[in-house]
Amino acid sequence: MRLLVATATLLALTTTATGAWAVDPCAHDPAAITPDSRVASILYDAFVVDFATPSVSCLETVAVPIPTGTFGVYKVDSRASIDLNAGDAGVYGVLHGGQTQQTSFAGALSEDPVFITQYFASGPSADFTGTFTYDLTAASSGDSVALDTVEILAGYTTLASVQGSINALADEQTGIVTRLNATGDLLLGHNQPLEAPDNFSVFGAVGSHTFGATGHYNLSQGFSLEGGAALTDQTLPGASFTGPSLGAALRYVQPGADSFRPFAEAGFNAAPGLGMTFSRHYDDGTSLGQTISSAASGNLFGVFAEAGVLVAPTPDDEISFSGSLIHNWLGFGGFAETIGDTNLFPATVAAATSTFDTIKANLAWTTKLSSTLDLTLSGAVGKTFSHDGVAANVAFVGPIAGTSQDEAFVEYGARLGWKFNAAITADTFIFGTSGATSGTHVQVGEALHVAF
Repeated sequence: MRLLVATATLLALTTTATGAWAVDPCAHDPAAITPDSRVASILYDAFVVDFATPSVSCLETVAVPIPTGTFGVYKVDSRASIDLNAGDAGVYGVLHGGQTQQTSFAGALSEDPVFITQYFASGPSADFTGTFTYDLTAASSGDSVALDTVEILAGYTTLASVQGSINALADEQTGIVTRLNATGDLLLGHNQPLEAPDNFSVFGAVGSHTFGATGHYNLSQGFSLEGGAALTDQTLPGASFTGPSLGAALRYVQPGADSFRPFAEAGFNAAPGLGMTFSRHYDDGTSLGQTISSAASGNLFGVFAEAGVLVAPTPDDEISFSGSLIHNWLGFGGFAETIGDTNLFPATVAAATSTFDTIKANLAWTTKLSSTLDLTLSGAVGKTFSHDGVAANVAFVGPIAGTSQDEAFVEYGARLGWKFNAAITADTFIFGTSGATSGTHVQVGEALHVAF
C-alpha cells in the first residue's frame, strides 16, 4: 500500500470592495483522521466571502491511504452557509485531477446549512496525489457565503472484487430459476401418483410461504391434464422472490395393468410479475466491505418435456423412472444502485432476458400402506445451465459483464396420504431442493384433495 497525500487549496474570491480580515480565514482545528484512516475532516473558524473580503487562499494537506493498483474515489462533502441578495449569484466549485464540479446558488437566498457532495475518482494506473481547489464566490455588497466544514472520504476497490460481485448477481438469477422449476414440479403433482381420479386440491406450505391449488383431470386413452397455481415467497443465498407461480401439462400413461408402462408429459411453468431482490458484496477499503441489496421486477416462463417408465413390481407399489428437459426464459427489469458513503461504487444493471436449460433424472416410489394410507417418496438430480450473464456499469470502474456458474442440484420429497372416504384425501408432505447456488430450501405442508 502507498500513502498518498491529497493537498487541498481553498480559495475565497469576491469582485467588490477590498477589506481586511479580522481573523485568519484558514484557521481550523487540525485535520482529524478516523481510525480506519479513510476520512479527513476540517472545521473552519472564519472562511467567509463577504463585502469586506475580496479574496483568500488556504492550503491544506490531508493524508489519505489508497493502495496501488486499485480503483479509488474521493467523496468530498462540504457544508456552507449562504446569504445572497435578490438577483445575485454564488458559485461553489471543487477542482481535482483536471475535473471541475460546480454548484450554483441564486438570490434572494438565505440557507444555513447547505450540504454539497462531489465525487472524484481515478483508475488503478492513475496518481491520486493532487490538489483540491475550493472556489467560493459571491456577487456584491451584502452577500455572504461561508464554508464551514469539508470532509473527504476515500474508498477503493479492485477489478476482481467488482467482477465477483456482478458474477454473484448472475448466479442469483440461476438460483431463482432452479427454485421456480421445483415449485412448478409441486404444482403439477410430481409428488403424487401418476394415475389418480379426477380431483381438485388446495395446499399450503411453510419453510417459505407457498399457498395454492392444483387439479388433475383424466381425459381418455391414458391422457390427463395437470395444472396448478400458487403464491410463493422464497429466499435463497443473496436473493429472494415473491409472486404468483403457475403451470399446466398434458400427461400420458399407457393404459392397462402391465408391469412396465411408458409415460410422457409436456407443459409449461410461469411466474409473471415477480418481485425480486438481489445482493452483491465488494471490497471498498473498509474491514468488511459492503453488501448492497437492490429490488427488481421480472417474469419467468418455461417449457418442459418428460418421458419415462412406470414399473409396478406388486399390486400395491409403483415406481417411476424418468428424464426431463426444461427451457426457461427469465426477464429481468434491471436496477440502479444509489451512490453514498456505504456504496462508493454503485452498479447500474441493464434489463435483459436470460435463457436457461435444465436436465433432470427423476425417481418416485408410491406404496399403499393400508386401505386408507399411501406413501410417495420422490427425488431428482439435475443441472441448470445458464447461457447468459448480467451486463452492468459500475461507477468509477466501468462496464462489467457478469457470468454465472451452472448449478447442480437435488430435489427430494415425501408425501403421506390419508383417505377419509371415496371423495376426500388429506396429504402431509415435505418437499425440498439443495444446490450450490440456490441453497437448501425445505417446505412442509398440507393438502386437501376432493375427487369429482
